[in-house]
Amino acid sequence: MRGRKYKKTAGLLLVVSKADKLKGIKAFDVREARELTLSDLAPGGVPGRLTIFSHPAILELQERFKEK
Repeated sequence: MRGRKYKKTAGLLLVVSKADKLKGIKAFDVREARELTLSDLAPGGVPGRLTIFSHPAILELQERFKEK
């Protein structure tokens, strides 16, 4: 990669409905379901990032993307 000495790989992504208590954990990335983006799921355009969804986050995403 140009301009970067080392390539950083994307680690585990945890998608939750409310990330109040989990923001300080450095072992993996934590995103709230309402602020989840495509670049979070496929960093650098490479799909296949290991992602764990909590049950409330799945319900929130279903509500957000349900067909009308």
